[in-house]
Parts: sequence; structure tokens; C-alpha cells
Amino acid sequence: MQFSTIATLSALFFTAAAGVQAAPSAHAASHHNVAARSPGSLHHKLSARDASSPLAQAAHNVAKKRAKRTQKKCRLRPTSSLSATAAPTSTSGSSSGSVSGTVSSTSNVTSTNAGSSAQPSSTPSTQTFNTPWSLEVKNQGRTFFDGWTFWNAPDPTHGTVNYVDAGTAWNTGLISVTDTQAIMRVSTEQYQHMRQSVRIHGKHVFNINSLLVMDAEHMPTGCGTWPAWWANGPNWPAGGEIDILEGVHDSDTNSATLHTSYGCTAVSDANHPSSGQLINANCGSSGSSNTGCGFADVTSQNTYGAGFNSAKGGVYAMQWVDSGISVWFFPRGAIPADLAADQPMPWTWQHPFAHWSASGCSPRDFFRDQIAIFDTTFCGDWAGATWGSSGCAQKTGFESCERYVRENGSAFSEAYWTVNYVKYFKQ
Repeated sequence: MQFSTIATLSALFFTAAAGVQAAPSAHAASHHNVAARSPGSLHHKLSARDASSPLAQAAHNVAKKRAKRTQKKCRLRPTSSLSATAAPTSTSGSSSGSVSGTVSSTSNVTSTNAGSSAQPSSTPSTQTFNTPWSLEVKNQGRTFFDGWTFWNAPDPTHGTVNYVDAGTAWNTGLISVTDTQAIMRVSTEQYQHMRQSVRIHGKHVFNINSLLVMDAEHMPTGCGTWPAWWANGPNWPAGGEIDILEGVHDSDTNSATLHTSYGCTAVSDANHPSSGQLINANCGSSGSSNTGCGFADVTSQNTYGAGFNSAKGGVYAMQWVDSGISVWFFPRGAIPADLAADQPMPWTWQHPFAHWSASGCSPRDFFRDQIAIFDTTFCGDWAGATWGSSGCAQKTGFESCERYVRENGSAFSEAYWTVNYVKYFKQ
């Protein structure tokens, strides 16, 4: 594999407060029987380093993070015939433009975002909101996994992982459900050649004028881990890739990244400003070593990892409309009341930390037929390559990420997802 020079990367990282994090891509997209890229194609990425404290703390901590940024990594995407059978997507046109009636929400949240109505955290919402968005599909509780297929092919990113099928996942306790939550774990057996884990692909295929929302209370974290929640289209990179939540090891800062075919660029947009730090403007897989174009969430705390978990997580929302693609994070206790009531009004929310304007990247031309994906892998092309620079080698006493993962199952008690819901809204 080919890598960019450290000098080139240093110039990028020392001008930003966080790095770009990209995700695996090009996987089977439901009834389209989509195949991944050929084994000869390389997927490079800029990656953010784990940091020792929230970004809002003292400036010396920010500088500390900057010193720990990693180098660009390659990711091979082998062809796979694995496909999923999708639930049919909606063929209806736009909704009426407003939603009426009283909606009761089971989400006990309080909004502190300007422009969004708030409700007491102990009182379900009975407010109504005038919105063109309507709930199309919901994955939640005991039927959560009905909306997903299980990937059990080899890991395209060469992780120290064995993704299991649905039957194995249920029988071994790697997945479970309650009335309100779905849990995805990894094996904690002490010795495993390839540690067992879960990777699921959404059956629902969505297109432009969509809003994808995920509420999680816990996400995988710890040395050796590489979790992600993201969306991907067919025939990578032609169908586009939207990385929403991803990182490695002990990182506590999230970034969002696009990967596309040639011609997509992230540009500033005064009409749709973002609060995050733009790291790279070229989204195309060619001509930029496929770093993608990413925004780091430098203004919010607890967006990833242990900090996310200690704060009981929060909500990530990704909007894909004609004006562009946007990503928000709302920590627990600051989720907009309209979103909690399933009547989202994104134009009233705080600025997204990531926004890719249509003026630089047409959402219709570069993205189509997206599916949502959860996965947790270990080591591999990113986490394995940054094992030493992350501080994990010194912290664990293991020179090899792979050996640590294989021999220390008990270390992965925090490497699990607890998801309250995934919702798909249509406009």
C-alpha cells in the first residue's frame, strides 16, 4: 500500500483542531446487489488521533491532540457478492409540507438549541410542529434487527475480526434487545484468533430529501477498537459515501467525511454555515489520495468514545437535500423537542458541525441509493497502523495491536453499541 508523506500530513493537521476520519465503504446495498470496489483499488484516509480530554478544555490539551495526529492510511475494498434483501422504498412524492395533530414522544429530553422548542426532561412532548418531514421507517426495540442484514464476509479493512451471521450473533449473545434498545457487542473471550463482532447493513434504501437519525447511549471504545456508523451507496465511489460517526482507540472527537467520484468539493456557504473545522476540501477519490472532505466537530464535547458514553450519548442526524448534506450532534439533554416528537425542523436547529454545500458538490449527482451501516472492527488498516502513535502500545504493554486484541478479550467490555433507535425521515 502507498502512503502520503508525513510532512504533507503535518501541514494539514497543524492547521486544524482535529483530523478527518473516513469509513469502510462499497458494501452490498439491499436489492441492488451492489458489489464493492475491486481488490486493486486503494482507499486512503486522513485520520484524527485520540486525545486525552474534551476539546473545550484548556489550550494545552488542544495542542496535545494536534501532536498525536496519525498518518494517511489505505483501505482495500475487495469485491463481494454478499447482498441484502431490502424493504421497498417509498415511491410517493413530497409530503404536504406540514404535520398536524398532537404527537406524544417517549424521548425524555430537553432542548437547549436556539430556535427549537424545548420540553421538560421528565414530560413527554405534546407539542406540534409545522414541518415537511415525515417518519418513514423506524428501527427500535425488539424489532430493531428486523431492519438489518448481517455481513459475515471477511473484513474489507483487514481487521482482527470475524463478523458473525445473525444466528451466531443471537446464540452467542453478541446482540440482544429490550423494549427500547438494541445492543451490539464483541466477544470478550480471552483468546481468539479473530475476535468476533457484528456488522449490520440497513435494508432500507434512501435517496435525496432524506433525514437519517440515530440515538445511542453507548458506543464502542478502547485501544484496538475501530467502530463506525455511516452510509454508503452502490458502485463505490459513484454512489457516494457519508461517514457520520467513526474513530479508533481512545479518540474523543468525531469527524464527518464524504467520499465521492471526481468533481465534488467542500466549499464555504454563508447561507448554510457549519460550526466544525474543514480539514480537506477535495471529496473525490481521485486526485487527492482519497482523503475525502471532512469536518471535525471542534465545538462540541463528548462527541465520541468514553466521553460520549459517560454523558449517556446523544443523537446524530444527517440531512441530505438539494441544498447539500449536513451532520448534527445533539448531546443527551439538548435534543430538539421537534426531533424528539418525530416532527423535525432542521432549519431551526443549531448550525451543523458539517455541511457540504450543493454549490461545490451536487447531492443528486454524487450520491444515490444509500444504506446505513454499523460496524465494530479491530486493528486493521487504520487502528492497527496507528497503534504506536496512539499511545496504546505504551498503555497496554503490547507492541502489536493484533496480539493485544487476540489475547485480551476482557479488555473489550466497553466495545459495544447501545442504540435507542435509527429513524428515516422523508420530505
